Amino acid sequence: NLSKQLKSLQVLEDRTKNKKERVLLQKKLKLAGINAEPPVFKPLHQYLGMPKSKFPVTQKVYDTALTLPSYPSLTKKELEYIVKTINKCYE
Repeated sequence: NLSKQLKSLQVLEDRTKNKKERVLLQKKLKLAGINAEPPVFKPLHQYLGMPKSKFPVTQKVYDTALTLPSYPSLTKKELEYIVKTINKCYE
């Protein structure tokens, strides 16, 4: 459902250290049936043409974040499945 995909929550996974690790986690979640995507919008400094090096924390969050399913009809069971699946990815 498109409306479910549009309503989402930005999540920074502390153990995801870079884009490569984010992509790996994203692939594992997709295999488990969980749609997780990188942030849609770039950080403001990128739109303004400012150097990424001046905003290292913002850039790291952007590079490592995934958007996870989050919508009003998300059940507790679905939420527990998402959390359990993410945790399994790091076992």
